[in-house]
Amino acid sequence: MTSKAIIVTGGSGPSGPVDFPLHDKDLVICADSGYELARALGLQVDLWVGDFDSTRVPIDEAGGTHIMESPPDKDLSDTELALIEARKAGYREWVLLGGGGRRIDHLINTWALFSTYGPPLVWQTEDETMHLVKDERTFAGLGEGQTVSFLPALIDGWTAVTAGELVWPLERRRIDNTSISLSNRCIDATLTVRINGGCGALVCFPVAPIRL
Repeated sequence: MTSKAIIVTGGSGPSGPVDFPLHDKDLVICADSGYELARALGLQVDLWVGDFDSTRVPIDEAGGTHIMESPPDKDLSDTELALIEARKAGYREWVLLGGGGRRIDHLINTWALFSTYGPPLVWQTEDETMHLVKDERTFAGLGEGQTVSFLPALIDGWTAVTAGELVWPLERRRIDNTSISLSNRCIDATLTVRINGGCGALVCFPVAPIRL
């Protein structure tokens, strides 16, 4: 994983360290109250966008961060505004911090954005970490009984997943928005996930130490 856009948004976010490597050319963009999460994680913010209706931090306390304020009555979410700015800056790969819990409409809308802007390499909330797998990937350092779920990377897409080190092994299991593989359990310290077509999968682990 090289340079990328780090989108930090509202909703529940991770309280611990980010689960991906940081690069000195990463672009950190905060959407509204995501600025508070970025500060808590010690991230240096490059751009702060939104209508600022949910943040508790006055925008004049943002120091040298570039501010882009939008009107409160708009069709786009603050997260999408951040993604648009990332695209303008030339970034195609991105990760997402926050966006979990609280409001199901915001959660589903965020997932729907992936069909337009591509899925994030990592999506980390307060309660889970999701990793994008498009071909094959091995996760290591898992505890026996570690819970794992599989979602299509795109809300309107499908994928086929093969993963053997599970209580209920998957063999080219079709995953789409009508058939998600929910709450399987690992039987080994490693888990190899292979994708057999489609848009790829978001491999979802509840918060737990994971070595990649």
